[in-house]
Amino acid sequence: MYHMKNIIYFENEVVLPKCMYTLKNPIEASENITDIKINEQVTKFLKKMPNNQLLDLEERQDKLLHKLDILYERIKAISSLCSIKYQQESTNKTVNNIKSEEVVLILNSENLPWFLNIFLKGDQPLNVAWHVHSSVPNAKISKIEAFFRKFQDLYKFQTDSKVNLRLIFKGDSTAAELKLSTLGVSVMGTVNILRYLCLTYPNIVPYDYNNYEVEGLLDICYQIESASDKNKQILIPKLFTNSKKWIVDSKFSIVDLAAFNIAKQLQNSAKYVPQQWLNDCQKVVP
Repeated sequence: MYHMKNIIYFENEVVLPKCMYTLKNPIEASENITDIKINEQVTKFLKKMPNNQLLDLEERQDKLLHKLDILYERIKAISSLCSIKYQQESTNKTVNNIKSEEVVLILNSENLPWFLNIFLKGDQPLNVAWHVHSSVPNAKISKIEAFFRKFQDLYKFQTDSKVNLRLIFKGDSTAAELKLSTLGVSVMGTVNILRYLCLTYPNIVPYDYNNYEVEGLLDICYQIESASDKNKQILIPKLFTNSKKWIVDSKFSIVDLAAFNIAKQLQNSAKYVPQQWLNDCQKVVP
């Protein structure tokens, strides 16, 4: 299994095993396995070996151990550098995965991208193109077209664009999905897409990802996305349990944007959310 290299010269031959483990054949009961007694061979060999060769062997082992100590220290140094770099990246958690390549956002034909408007009203170089998949009924296409006509100034072509965002509207059973590349893992769900966008463009919508209250409310929004109408009536009020003007603290945040996007998809949003809060959100989000 392993070829041995002679480190020191010796005349007597040491019989080495041909495999690491020898198994007895259960079918041939009479089979005899020869024990080469490697320990006895080596002991006998060492007793006959001249002292100068033993000293050479010990010196070689010391050199190898010294090299291993140096290698271990280098590995420790590299490991500590990696740890420092990871801590710095987690402290300044800004996602820079969006490149000049095309990014694809797949949406349900029932859910219009209200959450995108706030990211398009600033100076962000973002081009958005959209089209409707054949799985969408003709009756719902007019609603999609009316949305983009209303906000045509936001979705106009940007000459200095670095990111091309392509929206694809599919059938009713489709979940929101952001595809950053053909080989990469997709971002699933509108709330998780919002998390990604807020980290990518950190100066547009406040997102404190270290705040457990914020993360808990976003998880509720994620549940609301796929909940039935009956469960939505139970879940949505949980978002406003401790709210004042805004849901969290005293300023508009990612939680307000996620909840606003949900409210805009509802036929009668006044039944689910406070009207004053909805009016305040409409002043922030186009």
